[in-house]
Amino acid sequence: MGTIVKEDLVIRVAGESGDGSSATGEMLAQAAARSGLHVFTFRTTPAEIKGGPVMFQVRASNAPVRSMGDAVDVLFCFNQEAWDLHADALGPNAVLLYDADEFTLPADFHGIAYPAPIGKIAQNAGNKRGKNVAALGLVAALFGIGSNKLEDIVRAKLGKKPSTSTRTSPRSTPE
Repeated sequence: MGTIVKEDLVIRVAGESGDGSSATGEMLAQAAARSGLHVFTFRTTPAEIKGGPVMFQVRASNAPVRSMGDAVDVLFCFNQEAWDLHADALGPNAVLLYDADEFTLPADFHGIAYPAPIGKIAQNAGNKRGKNVAALGLVAALFGIGSNKLEDIVRAKLGKKPSTSTRTSPRSTPE
């Protein structure tokens, strides 16, 4: 898999609330901005309290961007529903990244597609909930984003926070 080079790129990450697709988009946007690109983001959140479909779109460009873009250049589907909801947004020569364990690519799709078992990658790394980090690594490799930059962003966003105590002084007991 080679690095994709384009002056203006729209990447959409889509999945289910809670699976890390929004976090993937947020970290990707940070990495693009730290790489000196102009960034415009757009996201959706589910209407239901129990969750639902979400998407995070990042437009990154060498020039200033003032809109979310007309078509998606890269679609990363975390599940079948993401494909069903966002396939029609793909532009010409778009790239599809998808978790092959979550759905099968339709036979009538004739674009560029890369199956990526992000769930298995995360589970083999010891964290089955780490699909978003596996997805971020894949997108970073595809677009030549440096791993040092990403590691800092992932640590800041997902690293363990030091515990803080709400108590400022020891309890006093009456004598």
